[in-house]
Amino acid sequence: MNDEERLEALEKVLSALDERDETIIVEGQRDEAALRVLGVGAPVVQVQTARGVTRLAERLARAGIRRVVVLVDWDRTGGRVARLLADALPANGIAADLACRREVARLAKKGTRAVEELPAFMAALEATRRPRHG
Repeated sequence: MNDEERLEALEKVLSALDERDETIIVEGQRDEAALRVLGVGAPVVQVQTARGVTRLAERLARAGIRRVVVLVDWDRTGGRVARLLADALPANGIAADLACRREVARLAKKGTRAVEELPAFMAALEATRRPRHG
C-alpha cells in the first residue's frame, strides 16, 4: 500500500467513525484533541479523566450508553488499556468495538503509535500526495 492509498484509507475510517456518532473512548486529552483536528465530532470519553477503566465502564452504563468505539493507542500501554476495556465494558452491558482501533493501527503502524500523532502523520502523507489531473 502506498502513502496515498494509506491516507485515503485513514480518511475513510475516520469519516465512517464520525458518521456512526457513537461514543469513542480514548486514553487522554491529546487523543481527543487529535480527533477534533481530524474532523471527528462524535462524543469522546477519556479513560484518563474517568480515573480508571472500571469507573469509566460503570459511568457509561449509568448514562445509558450501550455501544462504544475503543480507539486507544496501539503501543504496549494502549494494548493493555484495550484489553481492560474489552473486559470491563461488556461486564457493564456495553458492546466494545475494537475494529476501528485495529484498522487505524494497521494503516498507521509504520508512522505512529498513538492517536495523538495521527494529525501529523496524516499531514506528512498528504504532503507526498501526487496532484490529480483532470
